[in-house]
Amino acid sequence: MFKRADAFIAATMFSLIACASSHKMLSSRTGATVVEVQGDGVKLQGYLFLPDDAPKPAPAIIVLHGWGGNAMTVAGVAQTLSRQGYVALALSMRGWYGSEGVDDCGLKQPADIASVIEHLTDQSYVLRDHIGLLGFSQGGQVALLTAALNPKVKAVVAYYPVTNINEWQKTTKAESVKLYISGNCHRSTTSARSPTHFASKINAEVLLIHGDADRRVPLDQSQLMKEALEKHGKSVELKIISGGTHGFSDEHAQIAWEWATAFLKKSLRNEIPQ
Repeated sequence: MFKRADAFIAATMFSLIACASSHKMLSSRTGATVVEVQGDGVKLQGYLFLPDDAPKPAPAIIVLHGWGGNAMTVAGVAQTLSRQGYVALALSMRGWYGSEGVDDCGLKQPADIASVIEHLTDQSYVLRDHIGLLGFSQGGQVALLTAALNPKVKAVVAYYPVTNINEWQKTTKAESVKLYISGNCHRSTTSARSPTHFASKINAEVLLIHGDADRRVPLDQSQLMKEALEKHGKSVELKIISGGTHGFSDEHAQIAWEWATAFLKKSLRNEIPQ
């Protein structure tokens, strides 16, 4: 039987947090193991959830939070995915609680996640050809950029993602976002932070989920991404939540979750030999 403790002991590329750290440690969580993994020059922390009683390796999904969040804010999503049979890792991106570094508006964060994927696919309990990313807002931006960096990513679900920094600055209705962009997303590197510029390199299947009443990250961000991917013949679908704002209501979140889980099942589980 595939037991949680035995599987984790075999995870030689991950390390259990059991000693003092130079950055704040995530608190313990029932059903999860707090792990630390090397990103691109920084250490990242997260919650690793393994599917219960899994007899063989399973697909893996990394869950990425939005701006201001951390692994704790998306741990519930990861735990739910583990109950559906996935290895799920809720990760704090660089600059956010539990991880080292400084938030950089998506510049080096994708390289961090690409590095984590390499570690994750070395684990005996992971199906290395069935890797997915699920991200919210900035996490969706980073997920898309990561898919352009690491071809092991087979599926991306991006909730209301940032996809083009320059256009985002023009259309957002949130003044705080405009200040953030001008202060953190340096104009000389906005293209490097914009997934629309890397559509040709994304070979993963992509699902974009966005609300048409989102004032913080307007719907046009997902529409631009869809157009860029379609231009290069990529697999992409855009689902629009009527009346959905940035951070869905419970009702909208449930609709989106049903879309997301159906997509992940089709993309990551349907080709697994029984």
